Amino acid sequence: MKKKLLIIIFVAFTLAFQSVKLVAQTSPKQSNANVVNRIKADLAISSEKAGKLLDILTSFGESIQANTADSSLSPKQKQNKTISLMKEQNESIQRLLTDDEYRVWVNLGKKRRAANTSRSKTNDQMNKRFPSQMRGAVLDQNQ
Repeated sequence: MKKKLLIIIFVAFTLAFQSVKLVAQTSPKQSNANVVNRIKADLAISSEKAGKLLDILTSFGESIQANTADSSLSPKQKQNKTISLMKEQNESIQRLLTDDEYRVWVNLGKKRRAANTSRSKTNDQMNKRFPSQMRGAVLDQNQ
């Protein structure tokens, strides 16, 4: 049960940062609309619900980032506060979405994490085959 909760929290946390990153990439009004449309399409939910979900992700993402940057807290306090914020975020998302929508949300997170993991493994393999100095030299020759 505890492991499942941590996985769900991690999924929510990962997706929160992905959404916040999407929001920060372009102008706020335009990117919010893009993110809402993507959430709406992925979860098959209303624009209003997608907007509320984005608000939850953004506000908790900002709180978690502020917590991470807070130098007055010890690493253990930061960890505990981050976990607490992630649990709150997950509870907020569960209250907003129906059970079926929430299951889709969790599965999307699993798929994105799996894709990121495989991409990361591919990058690690490339880094082992081609050390950074060699890649830099190749790039210099191509320019």
